[in-house]
Amino acid sequence: MFQYAKLRLTKSDIEFLKHLPFSQSLLLNNKKVLCVHGSPRDISESMALEIPDNEIFEMINGGEEDIILCGQFHASTNRVVNNKRIINPGSIGLPMDGDTRASYGILEITDDYKVNFITIRIKYDLDENLRLAKSLKFPYFDEYEKKLRLTTK
Repeated sequence: MFQYAKLRLTKSDIEFLKHLPFSQSLLLNNKKVLCVHGSPRDISESMALEIPDNEIFEMINGGEEDIILCGQFHASTNRVVNNKRIINPGSIGLPMDGDTRASYGILEITDDYKVNFITIRIKYDLDENLRLAKSLKFPYFDEYEKKLRLTTK
């Protein structure tokens, strides 16, 4: 899949991606927020709900941020480990949480520093998505289709 994606990127796209930071820290309404793909220590490490708190603690230990926004495991998550909120907004194209709708999140930090997070789901035409993927010769198409159809509620 990596090669499939790479062949469809321009040189400009690749240069842009090569210069993106591994992580980004932000200060939002007096809350420190860390944005990562996987975990603070590894871009491909999952902080999914099934990972025990003690393992998550090892991944986030030493960080000063109050909130960690992550991806990697394609499931909407909002959990607290060691007084740090870990949030994943889900996935647009390959959900792993039993809901094929595209998902994104809204993070609100109120003036009194309360943290609110909601997941928004948007239905899209799954059959059209699969038709397009097949016409573009998406690699491992049968596995992709199976994953998407198995998660349909």
